[in-house]
Amino acid sequence: MKKVMRYVKLYALVMVMITAVLMTGCYADGRGTYFPDSAEMQKNLSGKGYDVSVEKTDNGEHLIGGRKDTFIEFYWLDSADDAKTLSDELASRHSDYKELRSITNSQEYGNIVFCSNGSAMDDAGIQIIEVKVDD
Repeated sequence: MKKVMRYVKLYALVMVMITAVLMTGCYADGRGTYFPDSAEMQKNLSGKGYDVSVEKTDNGEHLIGGRKDTFIEFYWLDSADDAKTLSDELASRHSDYKELRSITNSQEYGNIVFCSNGSAMDDAGIQIIEVKVDD
């Protein structure tokens, strides 16, 4: 009987481990794209050693953060009208950018524009799930 109980416990342990591995593998699948608000992003970046400032502007909110050669600039805009101009300005100001994104009229995120290099996007807590479509 003790031998049977030992096998039952071993079986249960193996099943728990397999379930944990499967859940870990599928974790990113359901998370989707995520852009933190300015307070959360400031906290995330400060915690990673960035110098961060957030300011209100005439057309929204602006966060800028930097650590050594790594930077991020993020804008939450009141109107989509300024997004294209702002994207062009960021591209010319930061020629070494890794990510430059502009999202307008999103029900979930509103109007945002950001530019970053290095690991700044990840450090800020931004998650972008790319959807690849076969041609």
